[in-house]
Amino acid sequence: MTRNNIFGLLFTILCISGCISCNKYLLSEKDKEIEKEDIPIEVFEAISNIDLSARKNWVLIVNYESIYDYAIDKNTLKAIPKDTPCYIWGPNIIENEDGIDWISPGLGPIILFASQNYYANFISYTDTTSTKIFDQTTEDKLLAADCLSCLYSGKVSTHLSDILVHNNCLLDFELKNVPESTTVMVKSRVPIQPFRYKTNPQHYKAIVFSYCGERDAELYITMDDKIHIVKLLPKINRSNLSNDLFPDTYRYTTPDTYYKFTLSYDEEKDVFSIEDAENSVWSQWFHSQ
Repeated sequence: MTRNNIFGLLFTILCISGCISCNKYLLSEKDKEIEKEDIPIEVFEAISNIDLSARKNWVLIVNYESIYDYAIDKNTLKAIPKDTPCYIWGPNIIENEDGIDWISPGLGPIILFASQNYYANFISYTDTTSTKIFDQTTEDKLLAADCLSCLYSGKVSTHLSDILVHNNCLLDFELKNVPESTTVMVKSRVPIQPFRYKTNPQHYKAIVFSYCGERDAELYITMDDKIHIVKLLPKINRSNLSNDLFPDTYRYTTPDTYYKFTLSYDEEKDVFSIEDAENSVWSQWFHSQ
């Protein structure tokens, strides 16, 4: 084979390879064209075990970006975009086994429904008053410390329906064997002044943040000019202690959980111990409404 023929053959091979590469590129571009489009959320409807009627001046935000107007009827809610709707992101949309557009768990939009105070301090961060001391000392302030949420998964549509539950957790605890002058501060990322029952001054309630670890879930009990620091985890997380699939989950506060327990003081040892710990689903516990 002559030198010219060899160069001609090489040139032909390069051209064929180039065409194949171009075709692969064009196929890739074609694949990109058939990706799912973003879908606007034009209507969001929710039902809840929680009575929503006391939450009519709250803020509903989708994916931390789009505010929605809403109407409430007891434990149901219907919302539409106030201005620009939020979108379901196209790349997160798949087809299920029936060929229906679907959002897998963890990939759908998150809906938060919070009081004006909670929204300003812990969602939009336009205020920082409650991040210094989160005041929950009255029934109204305790309610305003709540936040409801849902992370949507399921059929893709411009009209979504889901269930709202508590985004955070409720502590319900009582101190025993302590003087009347004893006071409590809760630590849950920020300092919290808990609600204190008038009929029993050593009975407290506080809404704390979910997914707090051992260092961010503590009680500061002031008694006789001394501060006792009591770590709540893992002892209050009774429901997760036998969780073999996720053995470390008991080291974090769990969303939508009602924690009830007693703190008993041992004067001889000068320590508090957590007793009678119970866990239940907060949004299904009728006393929390």
